[in-house]
Amino acid sequence: MPDLHALDGSRRMTTVEHVTISGDYNAGSDDAFQTVSEFWDCECGTDYQHRRVNQTTCSRCNTNEDEQPDSRLNELVYHNPTIEFEPKRIV
Repeated sequence: MPDLHALDGSRRMTTVEHVTISGDYNAGSDDAFQTVSEFWDCECGTDYQHRRVNQTTCSRCNTNEDEQPDSRLNELVYHNPTIEFEPKRIV
């Protein structure tokens, strides 16, 4: 996935991205992961993570955010090494 654009759509990088943990799966196992509510995954094989605030439908595979899962935090970190994600939990 190419680097995500800043929230205003510009090409400048966001240094800290505040995200909300929406799910905690397989806690305590080697397969544990968390999802975040600010991003969603489409059905595309590449460039599949989208910001909810910028894109609610993928223009390539035509999936809609309402029918797709939240993005995994570890995948966002992996695909965007120049962004520091700061997660918080929904209380």
